[in-house]
Amino acid sequence: MRHLNISMELKPVKYFLLIGVMTAERYITTRAKTIRGSWAFNTLDSVKVIFFCGEQGNTSMDSDFVRLPGVDDSYPPQNKSFYMLKYIFEHYINEFHWFVRADDDVYIRSDRLSEVLRNFDSSEDLLFGQAGVGKSHEKGKLGLEDGDNFCIGGVGVVMSQSVVKKVAPYLLTCLNETASLHEDSELGRCIRKHVGVMCPWAQELQHMFYQNFERPERAFAGSLSNSPFRNAITVHPIKEPSYMLHLHHHFLTSDFLNRQHRAAILNHRIRKVRNLLRDSKNKTRHFQKSYFYGLLPSNSTIHWEFFNNQYLYGLSEPPLSWVSGPMLEGVKKLKSGVMSNINMEARRLLKSQEEFKKFHLATLRTHPSMGLQLAISVETLLKPLGTTHAKFPRRTQRFSHFQQSFAPLWKNTLSEIFPAETCKPGIHFIVPLTGRFETFLRFLNSFEEAFLNARLAVSLLIVYFPDVSSPERHKNVFDEFRAKHPGVELAWSELLGEFSRARALGFGVHRNGNDSLLFFADVDLIFETEFYNRCRAGAILGKRVYFPIMFSQFNPQIVYYNHSVPPSENSSRFTPHWRSRTFTSRAGVWRKYSYGPVCVYSNDVIAAGGLNTNIRGWGLEDLDFYEKCLDHNLEVFRAPDLGLVHVYHAQTNCLDPRMNSEQVKMCEDSRRRGIGSEESLVEYMLAKGYV
Repeated sequence: MRHLNISMELKPVKYFLLIGVMTAERYITTRAKTIRGSWAFNTLDSVKVIFFCGEQGNTSMDSDFVRLPGVDDSYPPQNKSFYMLKYIFEHYINEFHWFVRADDDVYIRSDRLSEVLRNFDSSEDLLFGQAGVGKSHEKGKLGLEDGDNFCIGGVGVVMSQSVVKKVAPYLLTCLNETASLHEDSELGRCIRKHVGVMCPWAQELQHMFYQNFERPERAFAGSLSNSPFRNAITVHPIKEPSYMLHLHHHFLTSDFLNRQHRAAILNHRIRKVRNLLRDSKNKTRHFQKSYFYGLLPSNSTIHWEFFNNQYLYGLSEPPLSWVSGPMLEGVKKLKSGVMSNINMEARRLLKSQEEFKKFHLATLRTHPSMGLQLAISVETLLKPLGTTHAKFPRRTQRFSHFQQSFAPLWKNTLSEIFPAETCKPGIHFIVPLTGRFETFLRFLNSFEEAFLNARLAVSLLIVYFPDVSSPERHKNVFDEFRAKHPGVELAWSELLGEFSRARALGFGVHRNGNDSLLFFADVDLIFETEFYNRCRAGAILGKRVYFPIMFSQFNPQIVYYNHSVPPSENSSRFTPHWRSRTFTSRAGVWRKYSYGPVCVYSNDVIAAGGLNTNIRGWGLEDLDFYEKCLDHNLEVFRAPDLGLVHVYHAQTNCLDPRMNSEQVKMCEDSRRRGIGSEESLVEYMLAKGYV
């Protein structure tokens, strides 16, 4: 590959970019260490980062750490700045093309900076940074000539090799002729006087070298996708190491997505070229006769969903939902992407810039082969380029189309992470129970087919409440089940008093002991073997709890009234509805509002505070435990699990006098959600003649 400028071709050097970071003794283990572990760690081989500190101190980093003789850590670091540049000249002048003078509270995207600098010749006298003239009260006190400026030190000062060579002999002279205590203005005066160049006034550099004036907790906390420095090359100041790491994560993610998008475009072009080459070899193209008649079925069209700042409207259940969580984060990123594209065209064609004013609406859909497709409408203010305030900004409305392709498929086989034949970690199922004999038979049948027949490492504990319902039939069936599987730990225990799911689960936690992977089950669940590996991978001892989102089947008497159960794999029209692996909006709903099923280690249950046994009646104990996990700083992992299905049953009595108003409301909401989809309810009422 040929170099972009003559100096790089004729004078190959060891480093393209050399970055000198000034730090102090008290910041070596905080700011300097964070830089070393973030943006300095990800530098290219052609980039070298060196840290400079005062002479006194015992803390050290590594070979890229220099203590400057005769220099202290006083602020402003005037001596340190000049002696650092002198050191660079004496030790590295023939080993780099460009030098960056930086502080220890700046973030530098060295790859982006290198990309920009490769368009310039380092043998010329060039200086880059954000131009400044000092604060208003310093006017006339900094020794600047009329029309002169200096590069603000905080955001970084970029010098060509030629500038460093020419200014180096005069550094100590300039240090003895200072007009102020500022190091950046004095360095700028020295370069202006002895090299003849100063910082460019170009407005574009204000965005590339970004100086933040907002409160750091406001500028660097939370999402950075819509931040004003999202396209910056350097960002300053970042005093807290946590903010530096957060910004580093943001830029890494942004770079990854950009590369992924670029790869998708290139793959698309390659496919098009291959098709053209294949067609060019075929001299005679044959067009097949079309046998299409009439209209396509309604379900063959991928429907668009509509959303605005608050709500998402679609055909899914429920039809209206809040724009929150990942969806809200996506909308913010979408706004920044829209404005970036709009301004790219506005700067090129209209010599103007546009500010985001208002988000109107958008439509989106997920195409199985094309990816996420979006159409978005925004209102902007059109302003002349180079101004921050215009007398008459013009309102415009933009309509943009976007498409985000899917990433390449990655295969991750959980069975390779946790081999099924190993005993650790096995899963200990705990099932609170009273009555519901037929449901109990179905549970045992599903448990046997999914786990025991596959010889997986599982155990089962049934905790029964005999004071509520007689256990005789249940115990007889369970004894037969236990005799059928002699090598499996199948236990039966009884607790006196009223039914309490929390008491039963708490009993199971202590019975299984430490380091046991538990699953809090209910008798109306059915399983698939695939759930086993997901449960084991989802929960991590001391770190993470897995709350699977189960698929809850609707009332089959309503959903399949005048309809047959749709066939699925390994099923027939004679298969019971609960065995049908159909995950459609007509068959049921993903129970995002339920936190009952949990994969968790016994140690984590106890550490989080256990289950609340004071809650009486239906519900709330699962939500209470979920909140305890969050308060205990356990990571909560939630995802739809195809191996976990909740079979429909008539809801328990929601008028139980033991329940408070919150429990009654949750019970009624759960009962209504579980009846059927809107489509099936309307069809049922029409078929019955109710409407």
